[in-house]
Amino acid sequence: MTFLPTPDLFTSTRVNSTWENEARSHLLSRITVFISDQAKNLLFGRPSTTFQKYQQTTQVRSKYHERVELDWLKDKDFTLILPQFENFAVENKGKVRHLQLYFLPKWGINSYKIFKIFPIFGKSLTSLTLTFHYENLLEVFASLSRENLILPSVTKLNFNSASFLDHDTFATIISAISPIFPNLTHLHFLMMRWKQLEFIFAKKPHHFFPKLTSFSFLYEPNEDELSLIPPPEMFILNIAKFHFAVANYPTRRQIGPNLLRILAPVLQHFHITEVGDSVIVHIPMMPKLRVFKISRRPFKCGWSKMRLHFETEDRIRGVKINYEKQFPLLARISMKCVPFFKRGDDEENFFEATVRFLYDTFSPGNIAVCETLRELNVPLPPGDEFKFRGMRSGRDRCSGDVRNPVCNCYEWESSTTFLDHVAATFPNLQYAFLAKSKEKVRCDAVRKWVQMGVDLGLLDKSYRICEGGDDKGM
Repeated sequence: MTFLPTPDLFTSTRVNSTWENEARSHLLSRITVFISDQAKNLLFGRPSTTFQKYQQTTQVRSKYHERVELDWLKDKDFTLILPQFENFAVENKGKVRHLQLYFLPKWGINSYKIFKIFPIFGKSLTSLTLTFHYENLLEVFASLSRENLILPSVTKLNFNSASFLDHDTFATIISAISPIFPNLTHLHFLMMRWKQLEFIFAKKPHHFFPKLTSFSFLYEPNEDELSLIPPPEMFILNIAKFHFAVANYPTRRQIGPNLLRILAPVLQHFHITEVGDSVIVHIPMMPKLRVFKISRRPFKCGWSKMRLHFETEDRIRGVKINYEKQFPLLARISMKCVPFFKRGDDEENFFEATVRFLYDTFSPGNIAVCETLRELNVPLPPGDEFKFRGMRSGRDRCSGDVRNPVCNCYEWESSTTFLDHVAATFPNLQYAFLAKSKEKVRCDAVRKWVQMGVDLGLLDKSYRICEGGDDKGM
């Protein structure tokens, strides 16, 4: 059932007990469970429970979530929290793959003892997300550095805190955690400053995280100016994967684009997230890049708040991008919808806005041809035709707000025209929607579903799928 989307897995749990057990095992590996001292109503449909109820459920079903988020009441004494967390680690040893934990102000300096419990989870624990809700962390990590603790199984570490902006605090934290995670490959920060980047990546006698290949951050402070940026040869260039969110202030003061320029010669996977107001992102040539991923909002209109300016753009010749020079090895482009508010029409709106963005960036329709691309992960056309947004100008064309926008700037476009346009830019696409994609994708999914039913003894072997995609029994 690995090929099924999460909503279909929930549906599968209602078929019978065999399908339920199979579906639940996949759901437990995908969905994060929120566990706290008291039940909470959480956004985005995440399951929420208490420590006591979760323990009762796991004892009855012997099923454990692989992704767990823990939180405690702010007024609970740390001397009570520590044994509760240790007991949870013992009961879930070898079960938890990703753990998210909130460090509360009341814990104080003793909160470093939480790290000493992490090894109890065993080798299954490979990813940590730590959120700190207080400012003074120097003493905490200074105490941690004296413990000689090592967590070799953890390869991914996320710090969701703005408390690291102070450079002394940041330096203390990095110096303390680097020996603890010798095999760390991915490091993520919620907030990042340029001076902190230099502390991690600039060549020095002590290189932190020698196996680090993936680095990301979401936000950066709007500083008046960046310090003098050293040339690329002054940095340790072993990062193959980089992700940042664009900021809406001048490029010369943005950390993300400046670090991108330094890492461009070695990057293989690049991810950029659109979060703020209108901004132009300068994209350098990346000779080793294979994956270009973009996370965007489902804007009602075709225009995008983020514009990409490629280094190979030639306005005199009318060339938006020269793929042979810009991305000679590019194999996949992916666009993901990240909505502000969940609406029923997000998927359709995102496709319609994506078309304009594609035409303005990766598929401008002149002489831009990319023969290396094999996969294009963008939404499928919703029908025979769609609203091609952004075709009419004028502020009076569109109105409303983020929650309820009203768009009149579109013209109707044939889906076949769109697919032909994409195929002309990417002639070697191995992508289903270029040839009756919806029917093929559905037929393949149903065929796997039926085969699974046969393997489990729920369907007769004579059950088959017709060529047109309809399921029939013989």
